[in-house]
Amino acid sequence: MPKHLSIFQKGQEVMDVVQRICDLIPEDNDMLMEVRSMMMFDAATIIRKSAMDLMVQKHALKMYGFEEVVYFDTVRELLEEYRLLFVDWVNGFDQWNYVIDRRGLFNP
Repeated sequence: MPKHLSIFQKGQEVMDVVQRICDLIPEDNDMLMEVRSMMMFDAATIIRKSAMDLMVQKHALKMYGFEEVVYFDTVRELLEEYRLLFVDWVNGFDQWNYVIDRRGLFNP
């Protein structure tokens, strides 16, 4: 994906903010370190599924005593902005120029 696209830049912004939050997680808390691992994976993989996973990880951070959980609201806001950019990006596709999806999920 070209780096000049808004959707790419927003994805990078999500990754950067998640990295900063993860840097605050104390390394001596095994459960928070596990959540950290999941957050970093979700910030760097397939965005539709991972965005939903990231949205609920705020609860895990809170449950395991992460003190700076309020910062995670920024991630949620960024993910909503990303979702809207994703919708715009997909709407720009030529719906008649496609490869047949045998599952029928992405065919016009």
